[in-house]
Amino acid sequence: MIGAQNIDLREVLIGQAARLRYIIRFSTCRVAHPESVAEHSYYVALYTALICQWYRADSETIAWAMTYAVFHDLEEARSGDFPRPFKHSTPELKASLNVAAKSAMEQVVHGWSTEPIDRKNWVAVWEYSKTNDVAGSIVAFADFLSALSYLAQENMDRNHSVIEHTAAMRAYYEEFQQERFDFIRPLVVQAGQLMKEIFDAP
Repeated sequence: MIGAQNIDLREVLIGQAARLRYIIRFSTCRVAHPESVAEHSYYVALYTALICQWYRADSETIAWAMTYAVFHDLEEARSGDFPRPFKHSTPELKASLNVAAKSAMEQVVHGWSTEPIDRKNWVAVWEYSKTNDVAGSIVAFADFLSALSYLAQENMDRNHSVIEHTAAMRAYYEEFQQERFDFIRPLVVQAGQLMKEIFDAP
């Protein structure tokens, strides 16, 4: 794991990252329960832990996956949450937002340490959380499951204002048909069945 030479605990506790409690996801539509990025990140971590146990991942994979899970949306403390239908509307926009997201992540960790190498390493962990290795793939699927869980609850409450997001989930799900997710294929299939059950309900 990547170590840190210095950590300013005050900045970690009450600085930029603390904003994740107040950054609301799915903010472009009316929701029954506003979900913060911090809440979402908890569920990503929970699902990551459960997937790692199901897969019988080795200790190094578990350590990286859990770290990725808590880092994967950390930049949103500065950037806010961009709804998926907007963020993925064009490849050019997605590429521009990726550049902006890295800048936001650099701003989040800037006060955490006076050591440039620490800040560089924390940004690297955030970047690694998006990779296609086993740990990154687990977190990618856990991230999807967190959104699925939330939107399933909203749909079961008959909140039709999230229809744009539930429609986007179908395209999102197709990403997990890639070969790199074959090691968790039974879980991917279960998620697809749940989507059909919830989103296609009359």
